[in-house]
Amino acid sequence: MIKQSGDQPLHTVTMLSRPERARCLRTGACETTERTDLDMVHILEHQSERTPLAAALSKMGSSHDPISYQDVSRQSNTVAHALIAQGVRAGDVVAICLERSPEFIIALYGVLKAGYV
Repeated sequence: MIKQSGDQPLHTVTMLSRPERARCLRTGACETTERTDLDMVHILEHQSERTPLAAALSKMGSSHDPISYQDVSRQSNTVAHALIAQGVRAGDVVAICLERSPEFIIALYGVLKAGYV
């Protein structure tokens, strides 16, 4: 889905597999085992614990290996700790000046994490 088209709008990405979607539409039983009470930071941490070596981010058109959930978590923790060391606290505004890239996502998670510590 997203891997096939990095330009695909997020609202058009289906989260259910074809069989799950068919069952949901046929029976009305659209239960999920995913937790819906978590925010973005905790979803990343939860996924990192479940599948630490799975691909989390990759740069479109790049020959580089994808970045694992474990590495995204680790690198965003580094960003968060650096921000906290500079005095950033929950509620502060932090600007990120990067092109759309895996590094941008990691920096964004780091900023969010800085508000949670």
